[in-house]
Amino acid sequence: MTGPWKATRKPAHSPQPKRNWCRSRASQPMPSPAGSPALCSRAKVLSGDITAANAAVAADAAAFCIVVSERVAADLALPKVELISAATKGSIPEEPGLAPLVAIGEVFRQSGLKASGLHRAEIMEAYAVQAIACVTGAEIAPRIVNRGGGALARGHPIGASGAINAVRLWHELVARGSGTGLAAIAAAGGSALPR
Repeated sequence: MTGPWKATRKPAHSPQPKRNWCRSRASQPMPSPAGSPALCSRAKVLSGDITAANAAVAADAAAFCIVVSERVAADLALPKVELISAATKGSIPEEPGLAPLVAIGEVFRQSGLKASGLHRAEIMEAYAVQAIACVTGAEIAPRIVNRGGGALARGHPIGASGAINAVRLWHELVARGSGTGLAAIAAAGGSALPR
């Protein structure tokens, strides 16, 4: 197994004796070949055009990240990235999936960054159309987004998705050796601006 999650994967034991397998703690195993037209055409419709083929698997989980001062970071034997700016914003209640656009705009405003200055981005994709709308609306180059696969490929553990995005971005920036990145997640379940 390769990729940014290699260091965080733990072996799990199957109910069958003498057989071990690995599974990312953040996802369910995916059938192969995933996303083929034949498979997508048989996907269960969840609501409207949302199907099991274009929506992430929702799962419960919890995770957190610790952001430390430069003084504390200096004592840690880990690669470092600097947090330049952060924002928590909402959007209109009927469009919680577009809340990242408001927050991304605020981060760009605070930091002076532009989408063209980004080298990597981790954008939560609870639904394919939601991720496409956020990437397009923020004018982020699709080639830099979710390079290791997003929630559609890895799953969407609701209480851990933001931390997972941040950690995946950290891995991407460390592997690249330099650069500027952006992590964003939607605001389902709350965080909305009143009309």
